[in-house]
Amino acid sequence: MNHSLRSREGLASHPLRRSGQVMLLSMLVLGGILLGASTLAGLLMLYQIRQTSNASLSAQAIFAADTGIEWGLYCVVKIKPLDCASVPKPVMTNGTSFDVAFSPATSTPQDGYESMRSVAASARTSRAFQLFFEGATSTLP
Repeated sequence: MNHSLRSREGLASHPLRRSGQVMLLSMLVLGGILLGASTLAGLLMLYQIRQTSNASLSAQAIFAADTGIEWGLYCVVKIKPLDCASVPKPVMTNGTSFDVAFSPATSTPQDGYESMRSVAASARTSRAFQLFFEGATSTLP
């Protein structure tokens, strides 16, 4: 019986037994590294997908801001800019919206407006255009 107890103790401290522990530990470390790398790759893919959807929202917002500039120019040329609030804005069927703001001329108020700014939004994306009337004549040809 003494002999079998000694052989068990010798087996536990044997180098082959420890190399199995090292193998198990190295497999756990490699598995953790692979898990971390795949998590990082998934996060980067998520950012790419979000950026792609934001590109289409950005295009919608740009076109809505352009519509706002066109609407503001219509008010300046055909109507009086002071009466733009009474003119209904175009209805956007894709869920975008825009706001137009006029900045009065600071040097000579009788000249009308110095600039016009159109800010448009599509979902969580906003874009803006600004138009300066610098050097424009107040009379039409």
